[in-house]
Amino acid sequence: MTFLKFEILVVLFVLATYLLGIILVYVNVRLPARYNFQVLSTEEMAQITPPAFRNFVNAIHSLGFDLVAHLRSVNGSTGNTTTLTLLYNRAALDLALVCEIKIAQMSATVKSLCYAEFVTVFEDGREVCTNNSTAGSSFVPNPQKPIYKLPEVNDLESLYAIHTGLASNVNAARKSLPPQDQEIISLEEDIVRPMERQASMGYLRLDESSQMYRPTVKGAVIMTAQSLWPLSMIRKQRAAAQSRRIRKDFQPANVQTSSSFKPQRSS
Repeated sequence: MTFLKFEILVVLFVLATYLLGIILVYVNVRLPARYNFQVLSTEEMAQITPPAFRNFVNAIHSLGFDLVAHLRSVNGSTGNTTTLTLLYNRAALDLALVCEIKIAQMSATVKSLCYAEFVTVFEDGREVCTNNSTAGSSFVPNPQKPIYKLPEVNDLESLYAIHTGLASNVNAARKSLPPQDQEIISLEEDIVRPMERQASMGYLRLDESSQMYRPTVKGAVIMTAQSLWPLSMIRKQRAAAQSRRIRKDFQPANVQTSSSFKPQRSS
């Protein structure tokens, strides 16, 4: 086999991989247009969540946050499960989430992700979100609502200190948190709002019959390209560089070394 033929085969293989990926994303990706959360008790949450999840909740509570609700939602079409605990710090006007997402195939969990997140919303519509999730996003970023991912930071006192530093750079008044009896409704709206934005940009489409957002052809192409080499490698490198820069600028050295809270991630 000549070198030229080998190059042609490699190119065809790459193109076939991308084409298959686009088809799979277009056919399989389904995102709920509405989340109807079931409210659970603390005892029920203890039975269905891993130790890392409960450790994150306890750590956030020790930072001055109060429990709002334990929530769970199951995607009837895919079997994926979202379990989360919502907490408020009404004095600082910050909210926090501990989230576990279980991806299912053939009624069996094939992937589980557990992370913590802090969010500050401002009166002018801007937001700052800081989390330690290891998962990348397939959505086109919203410059008004940046999401800072710091998967290396398991110490939530340190993560919250970083979030506070990032939020302090926004020159705007903080928005009041939703009043009692509106917290869950507000959360459900906040979760679907990014998908509405992606739909307005032509990356998702709403399937009225199933009330699911599904990728358009353009959206499937972009999602696939972001998840495959070489763009996936470039995005990981940029995310790692951003994480290092943020930790260098905002992470208090004494917090990371003094805290003994080092939860293990769920498998």
